Amino acid sequence: MIIDYGFKLIKFGSLVYVVKSYVFDVTMCIGPSMLPTFNCAGDIVVVEHITPRFGTLKVGHVVLANSPTNPKKTICKRIKGFGGDVVKPSKLYPSQHVAEKRIPKGRVWLEGDNPSN
Repeated sequence: MIIDYGFKLIKFGSLVYVVKSYVFDVTMCIGPSMLPTFNCAGDIVVVEHITPRFGTLKVGHVVLANSPTNPKKTICKRIKGFGGDVVKPSKLYPSQHVAEKRIPKGRVWLEGDNPSN
């Protein structure tokens, strides 16, 4: 009887692991960088893991990525371009001159929706 419950628990745990790792997950996006798309205090979002596995990400998709300044931290940003594309970074203030940048091959340009952050 106890062994049956143990096997059921292991099966259930395995199913949860597979779904969370390969199908979808639920997380929170907190912070001002994605205003007005996401609330500064935090929004609960469903993250699907299928699109990145099949290489169908596109400019404009919102993604979660490891922070370039702190790899232990996850950031929520919008894809602005892929390797080989030329992008013009968002201005921090109206009088700022921003030069266009060519994204190196194998890289992705990510930006938040809030240019003042």
